[in-house]
Amino acid sequence: MKNGFQVKKEAQVESQVASMWIKELVDSYTRSLDLSSGLIEEHTLDMIAEIREEAKKEAQSLKLNNEKQSKSE
Repeated sequence: MKNGFQVKKEAQVESQVASMWIKELVDSYTRSLDLSSGLIEEHTLDMIAEIREEAKKEAQSLKLNNEKQSKSE
């Protein structure tokens, strides 16, 4: 964004045009950040679901092992 301001300054465009350009640039960055945030949130929820599933499998495996040991004793 800093680069965008520098280009505007060097190009010596009308203030109104420069303002519109900067607003569009900020809007574009905002949309990009919103999209990134949504993707991160979705990925985090997917990872939590995977971790829960693995934990359930591990707990079930431990339970079965404990039952087998109890029967063999």
